[in-house]
Amino acid sequence: MDFAMYQVLRNIFYFFGGNAGIDSPRFHNGAFQYHRSGGNDGIALYYATVHHNGAHADQYIVMNSTTMHDGIVTDRNIISDLGRVLLIGAMDAGAILYIHGIAHPDIMYVAADHCVEPDAAVGTHDNIANDSCIGGDKTILAELRTLAKHRKNSCHKYANFVFRMSSNNSRKRKKMSGISHRQVFLQHMAQTSAAPIGIEMVKASGIHLFDASGKQYVDLISGFSVANIGHSHPRVVKAVQLQAAEYMHLIVYGEFIEAPQTAYAKMLCDHLPPSLNCVYFTNSGTEATEGAMKLAKRVTGRTKILAFNKAYHGSTQGALSLMGDEYWRNAFRPLLPGIAHADYNDPAAIDHIDEETACVILETVQAESGITKPSAEWLRTIREKCDAAGALLILDEIQAGFGRTGSLWAFEQSGIEPDILLLGKALGGGMPLGAFIADKKRMNALSHDPVLGHITTFGGHPVSCAAGLAAFEVLLDEKLIDGVRSKEKILTDTLHHPAILSLQHYGLWASLQFDTVQRCQQTVHRCIQNGLITDWFIFAPDRLRIAPPLIIAEEEIKECCQIILRSINEAG
Repeated sequence: MDFAMYQVLRNIFYFFGGNAGIDSPRFHNGAFQYHRSGGNDGIALYYATVHHNGAHADQYIVMNSTTMHDGIVTDRNIISDLGRVLLIGAMDAGAILYIHGIAHPDIMYVAADHCVEPDAAVGTHDNIANDSCIGGDKTILAELRTLAKHRKNSCHKYANFVFRMSSNNSRKRKKMSGISHRQVFLQHMAQTSAAPIGIEMVKASGIHLFDASGKQYVDLISGFSVANIGHSHPRVVKAVQLQAAEYMHLIVYGEFIEAPQTAYAKMLCDHLPPSLNCVYFTNSGTEATEGAMKLAKRVTGRTKILAFNKAYHGSTQGALSLMGDEYWRNAFRPLLPGIAHADYNDPAAIDHIDEETACVILETVQAESGITKPSAEWLRTIREKCDAAGALLILDEIQAGFGRTGSLWAFEQSGIEPDILLLGKALGGGMPLGAFIADKKRMNALSHDPVLGHITTFGGHPVSCAAGLAAFEVLLDEKLIDGVRSKEKILTDTLHHPAILSLQHYGLWASLQFDTVQRCQQTVHRCIQNGLITDWFIFAPDRLRIAPPLIIAEEEIKECCQIILRSINEAG
């Protein structure tokens, strides 16, 4: 370890170190040491190389602390997941192994529990689990590189413990040119913000995600409304494998007849109103928006479009022009002309619709404003004004579709039908897929004058269509939509806290409002530390997002609600 590395680690420990009474970390005899004043042996981080039964240990960090004379662990090495992630990144390590100086039988107890230290299992674990430090955070090593030198009479016990856990639970992380996945992520992948969540995930199954250290999370946002039937459903995985074995990409969209596309298009149309009988598959929701805008202009011969404030339809050039907030649009001007914005759910919006309007585009439920549900009367008024003016109504159900609101399509609950429907996210069952759907006579306008009026190379990729079809079948066969209302009621009955100003919800989809953006962000971070993946909203950063997979059990929702409430308290 060089002095530069020491400085990095020192800063991390300053911010995320344990109890008051901790002395400054120091670099001594080639080791990074972190001493607790008043303790027995303090805490030390060492480097060494270990071989055990012919297995080479590759990449890890050991934290060693001791017990007090009363047998209660008082050290809290690194309090938060953020500190853990920073330390792992700085050391280029797979995970951190937390070892405290307790009796050998207790270590065997942990080993018998598959590396998971149960919350409040025994006295020596209580404050570790409750304080969410390294031990309670269940971060047993994924790979090993070095082993700490411990007290002479304990070294062999810890070594055996370490290697047994590694052989049962490790997941090898292949390195690229000597640098870690995290370094590559930060250096060679374009970033969308200055502070990504930054957790390296290695597996997903059902409602759960698993990081490189083995920690399990509940995906409380379904990968942003993608994993409606959960992650890696066996029927979807099988469909992907079978289709990939037959063929993947063959030609640009719309030339060859490909069974995965035709089968999925037919099934979608069978579950939509008769006027929505022709599907154009795209790669994503934002591309579906682009295609729908072109179709509306082509069919009507008009150019004016009405969109809504706080709307989100994607972030490509045309979709960005529709986005309902100047903060997000301004940096990329000039954008498309002829687009007006009105307030969502405002009766005055109909005044913008006239004989020059090509289309009105709106979300059936406005997602990024924090799950804003419009009145059915307002939607019907918009529909009637579009009919009177000869404008097309485009409904965006990219997030709201596929059962999220308690019905297959959210527009079914308002008694209206769109001229063009936008789908995405859950449409692909976890694979990239979008679509805009309209009447065949209208869709034919894209086939002539000019020919190839809208084309895409990978839109409707056969593997994505196979996955989407399988996921749609699971949604219907397992009757997942039937449980949405009862699960929604658990949210509304349970999520009460003085810090929650309001709860907006529609089906298994909700947002919690806090008094400040900072309070919301702190709660989001605590939720992630406590094993819940959540986030905020683009136009409502003071709101916490809830949109779990529809397969989540009622007891699991109750547990998630309790974690949210606890996280609010911990956020302060």
